[in-house]
Amino acid sequence: MPKIDKTVVKKFTGPLYWVRAWEHNYDDGEYGKQYVCSLEMTDEQYKEVRATGSRLGRKDETNLVNFRRKAEAYREEWGGPPKVYIKGDDGKLKVFEDAIGNGSMGEVTVTFFPYKAFGGGVGSRLEKIVVTDLIEYNPEDKDSEFDPYDDELEDF
Repeated sequence: MPKIDKTVVKKFTGPLYWVRAWEHNYDDGEYGKQYVCSLEMTDEQYKEVRATGSRLGRKDETNLVNFRRKAEAYREEWGGPPKVYIKGDDGKLKVFEDAIGNGSMGEVTVTFFPYKAFGGGVGSRLEKIVVTDLIEYNPEDKDSEFDPYDDELEDF
């Protein structure tokens, strides 16, 4: 059974990887069309995720957790791309539509919600990404120790 009995919204900060948050770069894999942001989490942050009852997994060597949002959902407001902003030098948020380089620092807002179908559990939905320190995306930079689409990172 879920550890939470109502919807809760949580924010986590850390390095962002493989952000796929727009119509032109969504993930269309085995889970269907969805938007994904991998966040490198501290042990304390990950304990907070697990305390909700969520079964989101992470890859031990990297501490990456994939937060997802469906492109199409039962209710329209639950689907579609997440909101993406960048924090300007003046501290104000501005809509951001450019690629985000791996290792950029940011804040991810995620909704955790209990559900009763299939025996019950806790689902999650990526709501918003705020980039606080942008690393320019370089499509030529293929050398990275992290692969968020590695089978070991699948939810369990």
